[in-house]
Amino acid sequence: EHPVQGSALANAITGAGKLLHSHSLVCIFSDFRAAGWEKAITSLAQKNQVIAFRMKSEADKKLPSIGSSIFKDVESGEEVELPSSSAEFQKKFKQYNQDHETKWKSFCISHGIQPVIFETSKDPLSVLDSAFHGGTR
Repeated sequence: EHPVQGSALANAITGAGKLLHSHSLVCIFSDFRAAGWEKAITSLAQKNQVIAFRMKSEADKKLPSIGSSIFKDVESGEEVELPSSSAEFQKKFKQYNQDHETKWKSFCISHGIQPVIFETSKDPLSVLDSAFHGGTR
């Protein structure tokens, strides 16, 4: 028997949809880097109010410059050696993360999901307060 790789985000969202009654408030905390969650969250958002908290850390902005390192994709198990000290690689890494975040925000908005960036370096209560009060406090 082979262990399941990656996260179970899509399964968790689908399971929540089956358990909840319509018109529930659902908060999802994830980095949204798993595969296949889009269909599940779209279905959940059709019957519920969904707030998607995208967990974001300093590592999403810049990798440490440690030379060439092997990185493993937890979804596919694929390993690749990347030049983390290369200025060009660092630039592309940062741009990829910015693009990925922009696409995620657009996806959420287009499906009636409230997107919230949850910076792990920020005070969690202020992030939650802002999400629930629209930054009006």
